[in-house]
Amino acid sequence: MNAIKISVREGMASAIQLFLKSIIRLVVASGIGFALLYFLQLFADTFFDVNNRRLIANILLAITSGLMYVITAYILNLYVTLLTTDHKKDAEKKLNGSSIFLQGLILIVIGAGSTLISGNYFISPREKYLVIAHKGVSYPNAVPNSLIALKRTIATHPDYIEIDIQPTKDGVYVLTHNTKVKTVSGETLDISKTNWSTLKTKKVTEDGHQFYLTSFSKYIDLANNKKQKLLVELKLNQTITDEQLKQFVAKYGKQMKENKSEIQSMNQNVIKRIYQYTSLTTGLLSPLKNTVDGNKISKFYAIEYSKVDAHLSSQIRQHNKDLYSWTVNDKLDVETAYMIGVNGVITDKPRETRTILENISEKLTYRRAFISMILNQQSDI
Repeated sequence: MNAIKISVREGMASAIQLFLKSIIRLVVASGIGFALLYFLQLFADTFFDVNNRRLIANILLAITSGLMYVITAYILNLYVTLLTTDHKKDAEKKLNGSSIFLQGLILIVIGAGSTLISGNYFISPREKYLVIAHKGVSYPNAVPNSLIALKRTIATHPDYIEIDIQPTKDGVYVLTHNTKVKTVSGETLDISKTNWSTLKTKKVTEDGHQFYLTSFSKYIDLANNKKQKLLVELKLNQTITDEQLKQFVAKYGKQMKENKSEIQSMNQNVIKRIYQYTSLTTGLLSPLKNTVDGNKISKFYAIEYSKVDAHLSSQIRQHNKDLYSWTVNDKLDVETAYMIGVNGVITDKPRETRTILENISEKLTYRRAFISMILNQQSDI
């Protein structure tokens, strides 16, 4: 009985030892492999023209995707082998067999296909790009959708300032992202159920800020005076009538036309209907990938950044439409967005974002974005 226990303990110890040794080998080999790929891209960025830099980056992305499949398969194979093999030497033979090499090659091919299908690759950037100030701010902690932030944001020279507007009970459109606001006195007011005459007297609190709501008319007047274009998100529900949409256009259309505003909404039905009453550029805002087609209603798509890929970008470009992405604040994300064909970056940091885009457009290198794509890689297989 004791001999059996000793044998079991020795077997477990042997299995653990082999597992740890194999994992260490894997980590070292993977580290060397990924470092080699990075330096290959660094070499390409230094000595090749921009088209060949992009080509090599895409080849390396495909190889990297395959290597990730190989690593996953190796760990699973290691686990199964240790469970089903009685002797350490037999396990080592299985793990070092030529079949693993063949499996690796197959998985690299699968990984390359996965990269193409999932859209995790680079395409040529758009010739022009737009910097769009998210919620009208020029830095992350500014008061959103407010006159307080507008002048400071204009000074950063964004191509557009993005704002959210929605109607009060009496049809006055005000700037706010939320359908309900909380006042400093503790009241909660529903925008659509409260008259502007009441709302404008209430100081509201949001994310540590205290301020008064701004009417859209007053905001766009100042924007027009400063010749600052706006990207206006209409936060409307399905119950809004065609007559109410006509009233919106009648009330604000002249100011928006002077401003050269663009209109976006998550409500596709609203975009389809308001398109009938205005000549302003309209587009679809979405947190998800959407079907892209050639209709004239959505002249641009504003998609949440993590859902944007080269495949979607190429589809939008084929229809001669623009692709905006939100909310992109990190330097690496700004660079990567540019390299997968985004031409409108919606950001809380418009000044810094323009500097990043100016620099990357002058000297397009892929090694940093290559790392970003690896870290954020998602597969559709």
